[in-house]
Amino acid sequence: MKKKLRIANKKRFTAFLVVILLLIILISLIRTRAVSKNNYEVISINKGETLWCIAEKYPNKDPRKFIYEIKEINNLNSSIIYPGQKIKVPY
Repeated sequence: MKKKLRIANKKRFTAFLVVILLLIILISLIRTRAVSKNNYEVISINKGETLWCIAEKYPNKDPRKFIYEIKEINNLNSSIIYPGQKIKVPY
């Protein structure tokens, strides 16, 4: 009886691990596709430029959302940028 229970538990555990592994693979594929679909240009920041100034150069986008997107793409925690810094900007 104990042997059957152990075998059943091993099967459940193996099935659980397979499901978790498949979920991890699926999530990574979705994230990779989302990133690869976007097109970016790399720009160099000039003295006195802000994210708002950059966002205003793209009139077809809402500046607030565009700034958020720039920060997400470049892993910026704040809106502070520096002259000479290179950042990706979606187009």
